[in-house]
Amino acid sequence: MLLPTLCPACNESLESAHQFGGTIVCQCGWTQSEQRSRAETKSKKGVIAVVVAIAGLVLASLIHVAEWDHFSAEIVPLKMKQWTGSATKADLHRVVTICESRKKPQCVEKAFFQLSQKLVEDKSILEKLAQIQVSNKNLVGATQTFEKYFKIKGRDIEMVHSYANVLATTGQVKRSEEFFKWGMQLAGKKPDPGLVRDYVVVLMGNGEFIKAQKQIHSFRRKSQLGGLFLEKELREIQKRLKVAKL
Repeated sequence: MLLPTLCPACNESLESAHQFGGTIVCQCGWTQSEQRSRAETKSKKGVIAVVVAIAGLVLASLIHVAEWDHFSAEIVPLKMKQWTGSATKADLHRVVTICESRKKPQCVEKAFFQLSQKLVEDKSILEKLAQIQVSNKNLVGATQTFEKYFKIKGRDIEMVHSYANVLATTGQVKRSEEFFKWGMQLAGKKPDPGLVRDYVVVLMGNGEFIKAQKQIHSFRRKSQLGGLFLEKELREIQKRLKVAKL
């Protein structure tokens, strides 16, 4: 029975009070029914729930403002459009700008992904999407983006180089070598030192030391960087080849 033990009016014990059914009557004249007590308890719980809900909303609002700063009002409708699939190209470009400003790479990736679905032939969008996916270590998503890019005849050397690295990282070494070779062809007479360095590292990791040595010597002949390019790697290669001959 949800009734008080002390009278709220006179503060005397209610043990000796008169009870009539579900109603208690104190000697001072104060009365309280079980039904009323339950109603008051329920009312108090309702008030507490409302207060907690309001506090939660206030806290969520503060977190939202802290997270998005002066973009907090603008980002909400843009995000709603993203979630419902009604965001336009302009909306998504704006989301990219805001998310880049707030340093939210996952948010940037999602916006670029949605842009790539609207602009399926836009190589520049796929280039940016692949770049952010690699940066976010989303190699599965990046692989799909690279494949779409090359399927529509993309030929950017940075994309070729990046995909070669992704393939090597995911254990597809032979295919990785194919893309490194393609990158070398695209570079022509001005070999990219970063591309050559990564190719040599992949070759060495796969035990192809003779190929790696040839790449270093070829680069040194063509480049103005001189004879010290990848000197440490070359010494390691020569050491391995010497041991192999024994």
